[in-house]
Amino acid sequence: MAKIRFKHIFFALISTAAFLTFSATLLVVLYYERLIPIEANLKNMSPPFVIFFTMLVIILLLGVAIVASFLIRYKRQLIPGSAVLKEGNRQLVELLKVYKAYDQNGPLKLVRHGRPYDGGYVVPVKAFEVADVLLGYGIFNDNSFEDEFSLIYNKPSYGFDGGISGISSKSPLFTFVDECIGSDRFLRTYESSSGKVSTFSQQINNLGLKDKKVFIKMDIEGAEYDAFEDILSKHDVIAGMALEMHFEEHGMALRATKLLESLNKNFILLHVHGNNLCGGRFSTSNSVGVIPEALELTYINKTLVSDYHLSKNQKHPLFIDMKNCRFFPDLKFEVLL
Repeated sequence: MAKIRFKHIFFALISTAAFLTFSATLLVVLYYERLIPIEANLKNMSPPFVIFFTMLVIILLLGVAIVASFLIRYKRQLIPGSAVLKEGNRQLVELLKVYKAYDQNGPLKLVRHGRPYDGGYVVPVKAFEVADVLLGYGIFNDNSFEDEFSLIYNKPSYGFDGGISGISSKSPLFTFVDECIGSDRFLRTYESSSGKVSTFSQQINNLGLKDKKVFIKMDIEGAEYDAFEDILSKHDVIAGMALEMHFEEHGMALRATKLLESLNKNFILLHVHGNNLCGGRFSTSNSVGVIPEALELTYINKTLVSDYHLSKNQKHPLFIDMKNCRFFPDLKFEVLL
């Protein structure tokens, strides 16, 4: 589940404040100009006019700087500096090709679960039906995905987050666990860790889920690479997963490629959606548009399907998708076949 980060909220507040201040200052200056012509103000350099004019210039420059930083941040591309880096990005994009999967009843049905905008994921109904329990990692202030699973399927769900003390729920079958999986190094800067960190195997044993089928939902801001080192060893108990993968940094892109290769051994990629809160990361010769630096990926275990093949449509987003942030355009890209 993608979450609105503090830096995005802060940016939105600063941008709004700058715009309102600029507008108010402009109105005051224009009103003052109506009383005393601007030529006279410039000639006499009256203190009120100097103050208002200086504020106007400063706020205008601030507004330009904010807009420029947003455009750079939102439209940023990583220009590969070597053939090795270019090939690495190509390999990562190849692993983002989605598939059409089938069971004995025909094509698998995909639905979107969770709240509107940020917090929802597209998942295969088949995986939810097979799963005995849902484990959600990275709750922050939203457990709508976990609640829907428990309310619709009458099955237990758990929400793990070592950076918060608790969260309310609409379902009595939901349980909060103040614990991180794999690592607590990627908690938000303003969060304090509970100090509890465990592996997937340990959590399965602690919760008495050893013989249960599990669906995983994960958005832990880059800690997924540490977490999956253990999760992959338990692939046989995982019915499916909705994972947000981050590669804001070059090192993460390399780790993402290795993780995707490992996931493809036992799981089928059914759906991809870019988080529009994070912007673009890089472009390649085997893709159109800019690949986002945070991707929502939906997988199902290969044992639950009877057949699968590459989808003819590799364009994203799809009609079923919803923007993470309603105020930004969704990120459009295509993986070439």
